[in-house]
Amino acid sequence: MKYLMSLLLASFLWLPVMAETGEHVLNNSEVLETSSFRGDSGHATSGTARLIRHGRNYYVHLENNFKFDGAPDPQLGFSKNGSLVKSSLFSKLTSNDGTQLYRLRSDFRPADFDELTLYCKKFNVPLGHAKW
Repeated sequence: MKYLMSLLLASFLWLPVMAETGEHVLNNSEVLETSSFRGDSGHATSGTARLIRHGRNYYVHLENNFKFDGAPDPQLGFSKNGSLVKSSLFSKLTSNDGTQLYRLRSDFRPADFDELTLYCKKFNVPLGHAKW
């Protein structure tokens, strides 16, 4: 019995740690930038975007007031001085409205950009932007 208890305890100690939830990240983060989306190329894009840091990780948070009128292949990336940095595209938009949280690559450097951009990769046009 003692052996069985030791085995159970040892296996419990090796269980993987659960990933942090989006709510945990949002409630325990430093907000670095906040901006409102404006539409581009005739598209209606609105709502609040935040750039946040949680520990060593950076995230983009689109708040519950985010709305986008739709387009094929919408993706999120960053711009500098009004020009999209194509290598910064980090995710397809998961929904045309509501709260969304995106974890950025580990090599992300906020100082390299001044704008979050919603971009149509298929037609090579900006759909909206949130300038910091």
